[in-house]
Amino acid sequence: STGVTGLEVINDSTGYGAVFTGGGTGSATQGGSLKLQANDGAAIGTGHRLGVVEFAAAEDGSNNIIVGARIEALNSRGSAWDATNNHTDLLFYTTTGDASQSEQMRITDDGKVGIGETAPDQELHVKGSNTTNDALWTSTGPGNIPGIKIQNSDTTDGNYAGYFFENDTHVAGGIIMEMETHSSDDSSMTFATSVGGATRTKMILD
Repeated sequence: STGVTGLEVINDSTGYGAVFTGGGTGSATQGGSLKLQANDGAAIGTGHRLGVVEFAAAEDGSNNIIVGARIEALNSRGSAWDATNNHTDLLFYTTTGDASQSEQMRITDDGKVGIGETAPDQELHVKGSNTTNDALWTSTGPGNIPGIKIQNSDTTDGNYAGYFFENDTHVAGGIIMEMETHSSDDSSMTFATSVGGATRTKMILD
């Protein structure tokens, strides 16, 4: 029915609201499943949702239910679906305040991931903004700039973290940070490339 909740499942604080059980546990293509389907008798148009999963809770004692996050599947490729065009993006939304949801991450139909970017043009596209001239680096870590952090949380001196670049079969190079001394935060950075199939260090900054 239009505008009417078709099914509501209420559970206690310890159980599951619903469990979907499928047979054929010996098959990789079978098991418990749930399908969200959009069907109004016509091909789904551009910008239309195939389905959405919302996560909500009461924000006060009057049981005022507010959606705090959601995941939705969207046809966002610029045309309605047809026999050869079923492009679908997966969008992830969170709420920072007053039930105002914002898209935070998107996986496009061709597998690109955008964080803070709705139209990623690389396999991983991270987008942020910095409107002030804050320090690039502070005594406690990175300054107020868009960035990616790779952390080795082990406290052993001389351990590593890094980026690696691989061709179709082998690692062809890398940028590696050595955490030399944890007590004093000493570190060095190694740049490596490949010659004749063997990856070798070419430059070290310390």
